[in-house]
Amino acid sequence: MKEQTIGVFMGAHDGANPDFKVAAQAVGRLIATNGYNLVYGGSATGLMGTVAKTAKEHGAYVIGIHPDNLIPEQAGPDLADEYIPVPDMDTRKRLMFDRADAFLFLAGGLGTLEELGQVLSWTKLGMYDKPIVLLNTDHFYDSLAQWLEHSAIEGFEDFIDINQYALISDPETAFAHLTKELAKTKHA
Repeated sequence: MKEQTIGVFMGAHDGANPDFKVAAQAVGRLIATNGYNLVYGGSATGLMGTVAKTAKEHGAYVIGIHPDNLIPEQAGPDLADEYIPVPDMDTRKRLMFDRADAFLFLAGGLGTLEELGQVLSWTKLGMYDKPIVLLNTDHFYDSLAQWLEHSAIEGFEDFIDINQYALISDPETAFAHLTKELAKTKHA
């Protein structure tokens, strides 16, 4: 197992846009070629399965954390070097959050949104000080970024809080950013 781990959150479906899967393959490859471990939600399906399979094929150490009570047929123990079955989503999120040195969010649905909201909230509360990147493939996160800015304009968030994440369009730039940010924490 390597030193630093990227926690990747994304959909258990591929989505309608084929660029999402292309981005997931790039993320898996870049995790491995940059020498990181992967911790993810443990599914063999959708973007989750694509990232894990690609990362493992390229030599990354893969940690899958999957709730026993959540669609067992989607479980991907064969894609992980370390597969951790947990009782529920809350346990999965907590273990993923704690094991990750940085967070990367790909396209996804409500589960991904919930995980992002929790990471941002807990970062705001000082529970985490880890890099957060939203991979904005084909402008997927544009409307969320606009909403966060609007919430700050309306006085619900501080502008500094909404700058706790990086909105980056391509995987290579995302990993250049993560590598720079993780180097700071490694030497801190």
